[in-house]
Order: sequence, then structure tokens, then C-alpha cells
Amino acid sequence: MLPRLTLPPSNATLALMALAFALPGLTGHDLWKTHDAIGLGIVYDMATGGNPLVPRIAGMPWLFDPPLYHWLAAGFGSAFQFFAEFHSAARVVSGVLVLASFWLIYVAARDDFPAETAYQIAKVLGDHHDEMVAAFKAANSSTAENTAKYPGFKLHPGTERYLREKGLLK
Repeated sequence: MLPRLTLPPSNATLALMALAFALPGLTGHDLWKTHDAIGLGIVYDMATGGNPLVPRIAGMPWLFDPPLYHWLAAGFGSAFQFFAEFHSAARVVSGVLVLASFWLIYVAARDDFPAETAYQIAKVLGDHHDEMVAAFKAANSSTAENTAKYPGFKLHPGTERYLREKGLLK
């Protein structure tokens, strides 16, 4: 019989789960989708003599994606191309960014995360929801109202404070 998973999982278990999610498929294969080819084409151009600040395709600025990923991928591709093919080394940035996101979520979800910081984060996200949706359309339902109505987990005291100020929690 398999052992029961205790909640919250240990730090080691969380780290293994994050790695199992982030690492498979990052290297050692050809490009998968059109967006993969476009993104790595931009990155390769930036790293091999194109404009290192503004992503471009066929000499035209590519302003559909924020450039941070392209900058990081160009750096990884150039730095690690002696160990792996350029596109494989550049693709590792995706895993690094996913793992960084997991780590930031882990830090923010800890009980010892400062309540004032959690409050300020909730306030910025709640008060600027329209700007967040403009940048990331899938965040449309990530409203303060939905957080109060369907939390799905124990809310941080700083988040609770913000929701109370908005009149969404009693």
C-alpha cells in the first residue's frame, strides 16, 4: 500500500514535484509548435548579431511578447551552447522561470510571510485587476470578489485584511 500524503508536503516533496513538472521536455528534442520556432528564432537572432534589446522577426520588431524571456533565453543559449545545442540551452529558461514561479508562490504561501507584504500584494492585484487582465487574459476571473467567495484554501491574514477593507469578508 502506498504511504499517505501528508499536508502540507515536506520541502523535499514539494521540490521533487516542482522538478517533475518543470523539467521534462525542456531539452533534447526538435521544436514542437509554431510559437516554439518563432520564440527560438527571435532568441537566436538576438544572440547572433541581431538587436539584443528589441526582439525581431525578419527585421520587424516583435512586440507581442514581453522581451524578458527572449533576453534570458539568448543569454542561456549563448552561455551553455558548448554543452547543448543552442535551442536546447535557450529552452532551459522556461524551466527556470517555472521553478522561480513555484518558489515565489511557496514563499508567499508560508505562514511566516509578512502580513503587511501580503496585504500590499493583494491590494495591488485587487486594485489593478483591469491592468492584470490586459496583460494576461486568463486572469479575468481572478478578482477580489472571487477570492473572497471561493478561496479554496486558507487565506493569508494580509489578504483577509484587504478583503475586509473592500467589504468582501466579514
